[in-house]
Amino acid sequence: MARLENLHPTLKNLCDEYLFARGDSDHGRIVTRLSSWLDEHPIALDELQEEALAEQDESYARNQLYLCPETGVVLYLMVWRPGQGSPAHDHGGAWGVVRCLGGTLTVTEYEIVKDAPESGRATLRELPRVELEPGSTGTTCRPGHEIHSIFNTGTQTAYSLHVYSREITAYRAFDLDNDTFEIQQCH
Repeated sequence: MARLENLHPTLKNLCDEYLFARGDSDHGRIVTRLSSWLDEHPIALDELQEEALAEQDESYARNQLYLCPETGVVLYLMVWRPGQGSPAHDHGGAWGVVRCLGGTLTVTEYEIVKDAPESGRATLRELPRVELEPGSTGTTCRPGHEIHSIFNTGTQTAYSLHVYSREITAYRAFDLDNDTFEIQQCH
């Protein structure tokens, strides 16, 4: 993991922006503020350290760039080879902002129709999909939109910067065909 002094200057400033924004009790406004900030402060892939771009064969890569000791905000660069994606999942109560830096990603959000956490069952309804292309910012896990999936349906590797309100240690992964979910632990 990079130290703040080795972090790209724009990402350092993003951490500072979150320090200012975190005083707002409305997480939706914080997400909107950080999304707008990312739109105004572009980051190019060739400006990032080479290890941040590392790929994985079996699934998408989740490369942690920074974890702020003061706020808990965490930055990741996700690397999605063609055909790689995530199942429908939440972030265990954390909010997030995603900025596409290369390739194209399809984000599908879901709403809960019926939730029975004690039995591991949940029925979800798919909401309209959003295509993220380089330079576009989307939000995940903003209040009311906690569940989503992300896929690279394109023909080239896709890269996305993810900013989460805290490190995610556990989340729900949903099986849409069987209306169930399992709690997954992050490593």
